[in-house]
Amino acid sequence: MGRDAEKPGTDFRRARLRILNVVTRIVRGGAQGTMLRMAEEFSRRGHEVACLYGPPDRGEGSYEPELKELGIRTRCVSSLVRDPDPWNDLAALRALHSEIVRGSYDIVHTYTSKAGFLGRLAAALAGAAAVVHSPQGHLFAPSAAIPGVSGHPLRRRLFLAMERRAARWADAVIALTPEEARQQTDLGIGSIRLFTVIPNPVEERFFAPRPPLSHSGSVVVVVGRLAPEKGHRFLFEAFARALSLSPDLSLWVVGDGPEAQFLKADAARRGMGDSVRFWGLLNDVRPVLAQADFLVLPSSYEAQGIVLLEAMAMGLPVVATRVGGVPRFIEDGANGLLVEFGDAEGLSQALARIASQPDLRAKLAAAGRARAAAYRPGAIADKLETLYRRLLARPCDL
Repeated sequence: MGRDAEKPGTDFRRARLRILNVVTRIVRGGAQGTMLRMAEEFSRRGHEVACLYGPPDRGEGSYEPELKELGIRTRCVSSLVRDPDPWNDLAALRALHSEIVRGSYDIVHTYTSKAGFLGRLAAALAGAAAVVHSPQGHLFAPSAAIPGVSGHPLRRRLFLAMERRAARWADAVIALTPEEARQQTDLGIGSIRLFTVIPNPVEERFFAPRPPLSHSGSVVVVVGRLAPEKGHRFLFEAFARALSLSPDLSLWVVGDGPEAQFLKADAARRGMGDSVRFWGLLNDVRPVLAQADFLVLPSSYEAQGIVLLEAMAMGLPVVATRVGGVPRFIEDGANGLLVEFGDAEGLSQALARIASQPDLRAKLAAAGRARAAAYRPGAIADKLETLYRRLLARPCDL
């Protein structure tokens, strides 16, 4: 990488930084929420932050209003679409390159796969000072079920070749867990020296005290995009079994997506209509989390599962599948319960167990809240700023 923007004599240990964040979509998700939290924190610290992103998909919400409310400069690049599209991709590359050249940024930080490839290429062509990429859960994880990639061997090989190439255009790649870093290096995506492990942050507002519960019975909540990889079909099978053990158990489903209509029909078909409530997409999930007894995350893959830590910060015990980076944050029986993905009987037993044992819920909730405290935005921003300044402090390329 070239570092033409680095000026002789600049002390990047203290300098005000110019940071450009690039993400494929600004929809309400883990990657986008992390970008928002870090943009907010760096802006608060006096750095100059800008965010570029493509148009959102329908039904997934947008963080754009929050970014604008924070006074962070934003730009929607209409050609930065999620699916491969040669003409749009070329137009997006030109737009990103133009912004990087015009803005003379110290840091170009890309998030997610599409923006990660085009953004790193644009940064390389522009001679950006330092380039950081956050895949936010890579496409090639063993248990991941990524639409358009998993189950498509030729496309997977193509995308893997592209990711190996794009690794050369980055000065650092952020992994959410050490396991995720090793998985990528085993696939030939850069060397281990390229990777830095920095988990996603939990918003401060999730640490506020919860109000008293206002319902009877036990409520389990699931939060996430209604898509196959999030495991709702598996959850519904397990919940139907759990109802036979705990008839007063209710399931609240927060989110929207392509599986919405199927899941509503499935709940009716299983006779669970009175026990399942669909909340749809919410801009703020805290009021619903605050009135739930515990959270379940039934995904087939999660790089980290930020909603777990958000629930833990609020004092909710959690039940999750033992996939991806989840075991890095959840210790079974200590600060949550873990089950195998696809084990409907095991999940149903875990749901019934936690619903019927208030002492267990209290124990898991206290331990979970203490664990989540390590992921406050300020602590994560400290790690990220240290990385930024370390990269900028390197000698210029000759």
